[in-house]
Amino acid sequence: MISFQSGYTCASGSYSEPHGWRTLSTAVLEGLGVFEVITAARVVAQASTDHPGNKDQNLEWVPRVTFLGTRFENLRIGGYPVQVELDLGICGEKPKGDRPYLEDHSFLDRARRQLERIASAKDLPEFLRDEYDAKLQSIVDLIHGRRRDKVDPEECSSLYCSLVESIGPIPIPGVRTIGNLILVPDFGIISLADVGVGIKRGPAPENKTKTDSLQDQEDNFFVLTMLRMRMGCIAEGRAIAAQASLAGRTEIAGAVGLSDQPPRVSSTLSEDKPEFAEGTSVTRYPKIDLAVENRTTREVLLTIDLASLPDPRTESSSITVTAPKGWTELRIQTEITAPDLRFEPGQASGMIVVHNHASSEPYRVKAWVTGDLKQQDAIEVRATAFLLRS
Repeated sequence: MISFQSGYTCASGSYSEPHGWRTLSTAVLEGLGVFEVITAARVVAQASTDHPGNKDQNLEWVPRVTFLGTRFENLRIGGYPVQVELDLGICGEKPKGDRPYLEDHSFLDRARRQLERIASAKDLPEFLRDEYDAKLQSIVDLIHGRRRDKVDPEECSSLYCSLVESIGPIPIPGVRTIGNLILVPDFGIISLADVGVGIKRGPAPENKTKTDSLQDQEDNFFVLTMLRMRMGCIAEGRAIAAQASLAGRTEIAGAVGLSDQPPRVSSTLSEDKPEFAEGTSVTRYPKIDLAVENRTTREVLLTIDLASLPDPRTESSSITVTAPKGWTELRIQTEITAPDLRFEPGQASGMIVVHNHASSEPYRVKAWVTGDLKQQDAIEVRATAFLLRS
């Protein structure tokens, strides 16, 4: 039903005197087919960042980013070719003064105009209008600086835009294009070349001082998703195809690594109501952290969370649930499967509380590695989530 003939991913980094540090992330799918409705000979997601500086100077935190190489080859819907024009320079030049993209008004304005075109479309379905109104309000708040003062020091800020400049007409009755969206009757909604741009904040390292208006340390990240599908007729469910991400100094990995330091987490949640509320369609991304607490006893701390942005170390698609209007929190039951870990009775399951437009409360539990910890470079952890409804 959903297939591809071949696919691969690649992540690499290098240093050179003229350019500083470079990182490249690539994901490629060939021979993609989705229910014989969407087909593509080749889909390439590619993102690259340059961090200026040299080995004798401090590294600049904010990189220049490019999506050169990203493309759709022979993308078709219902057998008809889809002409997609991409703006690979949507993020623009590196902001001056080592300021983050979320403070760069030229980038924010480009993203705002994109979302306004979609949110103002007369034939946009109501549930999508709620989503895009919230996304648009998020950018407006960034432009006016209203989100910065309220963001938790170790929380993420982000916005979403697209590389799509235009989509040509598709001669299928009822098919509509709105911005980077393609609405296909009897199939669902297709979103092309989504880009997430954000910042993960945290305390500054000892050898780095920085006094910008956000935080002492900022991990900039970029997530490019070439196809995001919401199917609701001949098939039901959601799927993504070809995703590449770059996240500050975070290494991309397919398993949960063992770290000597526990993950940084916020100990408090704001009691204030969110400045603007999310809609009834709520999307979160699973995040799994595993940290060594005591190597002698082989004790580890496992954290299961549902974050607002993808985690490069956790292999998972996004989770989207339909919430009631005016919701404030969602209670998510998580069941953990980890053959290499031992839990206390009843501790292999727990509760995650997702708050409306705020940090969630993750489930944290202690466990013990059953094998030789010295020989374990990674441990596989699987988590299944269930929405609890009252």
